[in-house]
Amino acid sequence: MVISAEEGITKPDPRVFTKAIELLGPGVDEVVFVDDCPGHVRAALNLGMRAFRIRHPHDERDPLIQELRDLRQLLDLVQQ
Repeated sequence: MVISAEEGITKPDPRVFTKAIELLGPGVDEVVFVDDCPGHVRAALNLGMRAFRIRHPHDERDPLIQELRDLRQLLDLVQQ
């Protein structure tokens, strides 16, 4: 796990995502990123990660990002 604050890098700076990819070791397509900020999710997607947005009920939908209402949905999505 990479915590951007501990790295001194704020999302959506690509360096924080690159750090996660380097530490985890597998191919970038095996890395999953979940966040509630659309800009952070887009940054991860741009680097080839599988990325999902957890959307709160009051948030506007983003048709370009795969969204979750609940983290329990994540398991089904990553097994596809």
